[in-house]
Amino acid sequence: MKKEIVSYRVSIISIVIGLLSINAVFPQVFENPYAEFKSHDDLTIIQIEINKNYTLIDLSVENKLESGGWFCVGKKVILKTSDNKEYCMIRSENIPECPDKYKFKFAGEVLNFSLYFPPVDPGKGSIDITEICDEACFFLKGVILDKKLNTDIRLFEKGLDFYGRGDYQAAIKNLKLVLEEIPPKPSHVYGFSYYYIILSFLKLDEKNEAEQWFEKLKKSDLPDRQSFISKIEEMRVF
Repeated sequence: MKKEIVSYRVSIISIVIGLLSINAVFPQVFENPYAEFKSHDDLTIIQIEINKNYTLIDLSVENKLESGGWFCVGKKVILKTSDNKEYCMIRSENIPECPDKYKFKFAGEVLNFSLYFPPVDPGKGSIDITEICDEACFFLKGVILDKKLNTDIRLFEKGLDFYGRGDYQAAIKNLKLVLEEIPPKPSHVYGFSYYYIILSFLKLDEKNEAEQWFEKLKKSDLPDRQSFISKIEEMRVF
């Protein structure tokens, strides 16, 4: 089941992790948090709970093989915060410790398991989770600890998917939701949302709407707005 480590994908979203800020009020729960990179497509974070006693990470892994699928977690797993502090896993639940293995019974079977770490400061904005082993270790990097940003990233990805499929109205609907409330220290996802709203209106031959959103982009307080303004100006459509 484990395979050679590869990046899950290089996202169009460049997250400005250092700008995130969350009040460290315990407990905090982050459901289905976004991970910028991960080693296994079939590995998913269900939930992260941070309280005064521990950091609990609930995960699932889905078997994609007809036979021979297995999974395990090594003794050493490191949680690293965005300020480079490292925390060793305290224990795991419902998953064998390597070299013992959980052997899947059929394709599509899902194994849920949990990893416990010392409590961390959720205000750091993101964490990395890395298994330390000799080969085929798992990792999840750039896991977002910001509820609004997680929601906005999911909406952005949904909008981008609609854009890629040519459903520009649906793309606009989702991307507008991203921009309903822009946080004080925004990441690139908000600039990209403006950008693809403008492109979507242009695809629909609604130039006036596109130009109105271009003006909104120019008047926004986004720190990276000039890069998106330049991209649009290079198109020479207005």
